[in-house]
Amino acid sequence: MEEEIEIKPEITNKLALALDVDDLVVAVRLARDLNSYFGVAKVGLELFSAAGPDIIGTLKEMGYKVFLDLKLHDIPNTVGRAAKVLGSLGIDYLTLHTAGGEAMLTAGVAVSYTPLRAHETASYLVCRLLLEKKHGGGGGGRGGG
Repeated sequence: MEEEIEIKPEITNKLALALDVDDLVVAVRLARDLNSYFGVAKVGLELFSAAGPDIIGTLKEMGYKVFLDLKLHDIPNTVGRAAKVLGSLGIDYLTLHTAGGEAMLTAGVAVSYTPLRAHETASYLVCRLLLEKKHGGGGGGRGGG
């Protein structure tokens, strides 16, 4: 007889399910079957390219926080506008490639932060900490520096 194991939300909310597939049906099946073990679903470039923005809403409806791992890297204006569009989809976390430099990171954070304020996005927090470190700041905020 198989015993049902209950995992506390304070644990599952810290675990991300990496949906590194290129098929919407497979991704949804994995997310549904593993929902009780993970609080965050990571969508990378492969799945986002195959499934489009609809995957975000599908995962949100399942109760996941969504970590969109696209590693945006372009001129600041383009990254800022892309971050705003992606933020409007309801994502909780967004990666920006730090090789893009301070202006690009600032643009991505400044624009994406407004529509995602309710979630205090990881992109905002990570970029803020990186910028504070570069400028000798304390790196305060959640999680320290």
